[in-house]
Amino acid sequence: VTSVHLARWPEADAALIDEARIAEMRLVQRLVSLGRAARETVNIGVRQPLAEARFAVREPAEAEAVARLASLIESELNVKAVSVLADAGAVVEYKLNPLPQALGKKFGKDFPRVQKLLRESDAAAVRGWAEALLRGENVTVEADGQAFEVTPEEVEVKRTAAADFAIAEEGGYLAALNTALDDALIAEGLAREVVRRVQTLRKDADFDIADHIALRYEASGKLAAAIAAHAAYIGAETLADEVEAGSGADGFTSATFGPDPSGDPKKDTSIEGETLTVAVRRLNQKS
Repeated sequence: VTSVHLARWPEADAALIDEARIAEMRLVQRLVSLGRAARETVNIGVRQPLAEARFAVREPAEAEAVARLASLIESELNVKAVSVLADAGAVVEYKLNPLPQALGKKFGKDFPRVQKLLRESDAAAVRGWAEALLRGENVTVEADGQAFEVTPEEVEVKRTAAADFAIAEEGGYLAALNTALDDALIAEGLAREVVRRVQTLRKDADFDIADHIALRYEASGKLAAAIAAHAAYIGAETLADEVEAGSGADGFTSATFGPDPSGDPKKDTSIEGETLTVAVRRLNQKS
C-alpha cells in the first residue's frame, strides 16, 4: 500500500511564483499592521468605521500598489477611503529638541540662539529639518548670519499626530487614520456592535450557522436610530429575515446589554452607553 510518508516531496515550480504579487501582499500586510497600530493609539475599536487612511511609502511602485489594492486595505482596516500621502506634514507635526548636553559645549554662548531657532521657526522649516535629521543627515541653520551645523545625535525629533489623525510608523512607512467621526460613521459603528451581540446570542441559543432567524430589538436613543438605518446590513450579517422593533414573545431567546446597575465599569455591557435588548427565534426552513 502506498503511504504518503514514503512519497516524494513535490518540487516547486519556480515559474509559477509571482514575486511581484508576493511583494505587494507583504506591503499590504505592513500597512494594515501600521493602520491597526494607529487605531490602538486612540483606542478606537476595529468595528468603528473611519473616513480614511493615508499612507507614506518609500517607492513610486509601492504607491501604485496601494492605489490598485485600496479596496483590500479598506476592508482590512474598516475605512471608507485609502490614499498615498504626498506630504507627511499634512498628518504629522514635528518638534525639535536641541540637546543641551551635546550642543551646549559645542556652541557655547551661541547655543541659546540655535536652540530658539530650532524650536520656534515656522512649521515648514521645522518639518524640513526634522525629516533630514530622521534620514540621518546633518542640518545647517543660520542665526544672525552665522551658520551652525547640527547632527541627528544632537537634536531630538518629536513627532505627534496632527489634529483628528492617529499615526503609526516603522521603517520609513507611515499610516495616518482620520479619527474624526460624523453621525453616519457613528451609526454604522453602532450597527456593527449590534451584529456582534446578535451573533453571540445565536451561538448561546445553539443555532446552526446556516439557520435563518427572526430578530426583535428594543434600544435607546442613538442605538435605535442606528439599527433602523442599518436594518438591512444587520439582517444580512446575522441571517435575520425579520428585523423589527419590539420585544420577543414565546420561542425567542433574549439578552439585554447595558450599564451595570451598581455602576461597576467592568460589568458594563452597554454599546457606547446605549442600552439594547435583542431577541432571536429560529425560522422554519423551506425544503
